[in-house]
Amino acid sequence: MDLSHYRLTDLSQLDSFKEKMGERKFYDYAFSVYGRLFNMKPGETFDITKKVSEENREMFIKIACSYIIDQQTPTHFNDTFTIIRRL
Repeated sequence: MDLSHYRLTDLSQLDSFKEKMGERKFYDYAFSVYGRLFNMKPGETFDITKKVSEENREMFIKIACSYIIDQQTPTHFNDTFTIIRRL
């Protein structure tokens, strides 16, 4: 499975999720993603295909990309954007 086509290429790509869900629900979800990624321990991985529903994968990946840009932590996706690893 290759989810790399969901990667965030422009922050405006998040706007459609805000419009569809409403800003409050979107930010609640985004903060939960940020919190999950922030709390990862070095060496820990997060398998998107097992832990994120299909309907939320695109949004999760785009938010995770935003987190990586914002936080500048040693957190990276694999080449297929199915696994996030904290270095």
